[in-house]
Amino acid sequence: MTSADLLSIAEHTAKKNLVTFIDKAKGNFPFEGVSWSENSWDITSFNPKRGLGKRKTLIHFFSRSADNRYPSNTPMHIQFIDFAKAIFSETIRIKRPKDPFRVLYGLRYIEKALIDQSLEPCITNLTNDVLDRLVTLVEQDSGRPWYVVNNVERLVGIIENKRLSTESLSWVNPVPFGNPPRNDRTSRNEDNTIRLPSIRAICELGCIHNESIAVNDKVITSFVALAMFAPSRSCEILTLPVRCITSGQSLEGSIMGIAWHPAKYGPPLTKYAVSDESEELAIDVVCYLTTLGENARTAAKWYRENPGKLYLPAAFEHLRNLPITLREASLILGRECYIKPNNAHRYGLIGTKTSTKDAARTLEKKRKHASLYYFEGLEQWVTNNFPTNFPILDHETKLYWDEALFVLPRNILRTDAAICYNVPDIFDATAINNQLGGFTKKSIFTRNQKFDQMNAPYKVTTHQFRHLLNTLAESKYLSQELIAFWSGRKSPGQNEWYNHLPQEAYIEAYVKLGEEGPNLEVHGPLVDKANSMALNNAISYEDAMKIELGSIQVTEYGLCRHQFALTPCLKDKNCSGCGEFAFVKGDETSRKSASVQLSIFKKAVTLCLKGVADNLPGATRWLAFNQDKLDRWQFVMDIHNDDNIPEKTLISLPPPKNGQSKTALAMQAEKLNTLHPPIEVEHNSDGKLLDDLDFF
Repeated sequence: MTSADLLSIAEHTAKKNLVTFIDKAKGNFPFEGVSWSENSWDITSFNPKRGLGKRKTLIHFFSRSADNRYPSNTPMHIQFIDFAKAIFSETIRIKRPKDPFRVLYGLRYIEKALIDQSLEPCITNLTNDVLDRLVTLVEQDSGRPWYVVNNVERLVGIIENKRLSTESLSWVNPVPFGNPPRNDRTSRNEDNTIRLPSIRAICELGCIHNESIAVNDKVITSFVALAMFAPSRSCEILTLPVRCITSGQSLEGSIMGIAWHPAKYGPPLTKYAVSDESEELAIDVVCYLTTLGENARTAAKWYRENPGKLYLPAAFEHLRNLPITLREASLILGRECYIKPNNAHRYGLIGTKTSTKDAARTLEKKRKHASLYYFEGLEQWVTNNFPTNFPILDHETKLYWDEALFVLPRNILRTDAAICYNVPDIFDATAINNQLGGFTKKSIFTRNQKFDQMNAPYKVTTHQFRHLLNTLAESKYLSQELIAFWSGRKSPGQNEWYNHLPQEAYIEAYVKLGEEGPNLEVHGPLVDKANSMALNNAISYEDAMKIELGSIQVTEYGLCRHQFALTPCLKDKNCSGCGEFAFVKGDETSRKSASVQLSIFKKAVTLCLKGVADNLPGATRWLAFNQDKLDRWQFVMDIHNDDNIPEKTLISLPPPKNGQSKTALAMQAEKLNTLHPPIEVEHNSDGKLLDDLDFF
């Protein structure tokens, strides 16, 4: 049998397996109300996320656009699209990933790579060479190549397992791993990511809460008050029940708390007030939101029990299915101002071309008649705006709309539309972030003229409050287990992402707080020095270490233990060559500074080596000088990259080869002269001596 025959058999088998795979996917199709033949699927109701609001999860089986950055409006190739739908639906049905879009990323690149290789875009033509071409495409237009290619690798595993390709795919992700950017990054500088909010902005929000009478301002500041009550995710706050306030017993009596259901599979818990002021504020905002949304929740319960039928206040029940006036429509919606005739279409109101002369139904007393509009139009406008998952707001806790604290009247956050108090509505974290200064020019800070020193309105994000409270908890040196519990985390190891205390704070707490302070891990010669001091002075190791750490200054490169009250710095700008230099392992500022210095001295050593090879005067001396600095900074970087050393460990460097003072230099010179007395005084003996001392 020839190779062509074997290829034909393999191709036939792959296409047969592909048909079987697609038929199986159609038979196990998991999405209700979705048609396989459509190229856009609404899968919002399948495994819904918390705090999604009214956003929909729409999957578009479209090819990549010409610039390879965004999906186009062109459906995938007819030979590829059924396979794409099949592997997507099977992956979502079995794996239930949190981000279903990642499957699409890989599929679009596979289709593009097949087309670029001049192959028919059928998955049976996928080869290892095509996948290598795919990697090139990803690296050209993606800022996170490992993330995208890793998703492709998962798809390749399924393709190979189902024998859907003619060629055996022995392919793994060749892109080196890189941490994807976290979604809690709030604002970026050139070299820094700020996750903590401006304290001034927090104070301004407090002022707005107490001074503003605008409803949308009060809603936003009420959210902020709950976000500052305890470290929480926005979806956890937006899915709080109305009856969230509870209480517990402490040694001092009853204490108020809020019943919380953490996201990310944390166990339910009660978060208690940390002060009387916190308790008073939380109760106040919960009562305010409860009252504000009372009518909306009453309507939400009606819509849950009577789907498709418009909620009517008791005084208007007699108008059901009858033509209504604009005044009546306004009162049914709970508007404080009446709908104008030229805006009637915005509410689905279509005129019947008839009118009523009933004075009680006319819009104004001077008018003798009022136009009538179809009741069904208003009914559809309200009921058709509910999301797919209505009436359930949170599938994890089985919370209905009419039970949720943040189910509020429609248009409650808008400044350009009248509030409909009898129409329930929800919103997500994006709406809150926009109000706090996100992608809108009408933020709460702009409306209330709250600007920073650069005369720009403040900006805060919902997740910054969680970072702030975690950092405050770290500053009080609470146990990591308690901080994780308070934050609703399953693992204390996640705390470090939310801890933004400066490195010197741990040292200061260790020195000043005694037994209540944190434990401090120390590596390096400083440990031996503290042990020696403890032995010679009959004191404990901890006391000796605190004496050694009694003077800590922050530098660009780390920490300096030198006592400046005694002598000035003897190693100015040469921190790495100083025995009193230390740094905290994992500190980002220290790591970046070490990286910069390392690159500088690598270049310097390279130039010195070239100078030595060219017999340039003084090159040998400068090579020794720069090589020593290179070795010291390389030691610092090696410590930062050593996974065996715990984060936040204090690292001390070994002392330099020679003393740091003029006295030590003179003693070293005398020692060298004693060991190697010069027979004849040469013209360059001083220079040779300085070379031996590594002075240069």
